[in-house]
Amino acid sequence: MPRAKPASPVDEITATDPANLGAPRMIPLGDLTLSPPNARQMADQAEVETMATSIATAGLLQNLVGFKDDTGSVGIVGGGKRLRALQLLAAQGLMPGNSMPSINPVPVIVTEDPHIAVAWAGTENTARSALGPADEITAYAALRALESSADMIARTFAVPAAHVARRLALANLPGAVIAALRDGKITIEVTRALTVPPHPTVRSRSARLQLPKGGETGKSGKP
Repeated sequence: MPRAKPASPVDEITATDPANLGAPRMIPLGDLTLSPPNARQMADQAEVETMATSIATAGLLQNLVGFKDDTGSVGIVGGGKRLRALQLLAAQGLMPGNSMPSINPVPVIVTEDPHIAVAWAGTENTARSALGPADEITAYAALRALESSADMIARTFAVPAAHVARRLALANLPGAVIAALRDGKITIEVTRALTVPPHPTVRSRSARLQLPKGGETGKSGKP
């Protein structure tokens, strides 16, 4: 029996192309959230407002892409800015309206395969402006939580695996540190430095400084 031909890179791309998964589902805006694999967890408000104006004028010209999880919820992995713009219009009471195209419910291409969702998330975001270090850290960590390997994440975002490993090494830092990096309050070099353990000599000196007066025995006077 002839051995099955391995899938080519072109076959893999075609299999994960949202255009090959049929017609979009029409989903109420209120049922949509931003999925953790979506790399752009933060967005510039001015850009969202510009997008909202465009949608209000011409309608939603590009479908969103989403991942349906085990609970039945659909999280958007591609089109986060469009989702925010739609939510902004809804908050302003501008949808649906007689003077603008109907944009609720929202057309969403949906997959229930987490690996396809990961591929969509990376492709959608690398096709646009490059991610900043903070967004890379949170995006790569979210994909790792879905059991994506570093190699898979690297292929998804078209970056070296070593780059992914360096960003993932920062993923366990406190959220406040990642937020400071995103806001430009600290550099990526400072962020990396926060993961380096103190030198043994420094730890030893710190321990001595923290001893109660008189040493461990509790006696006063010289140690």
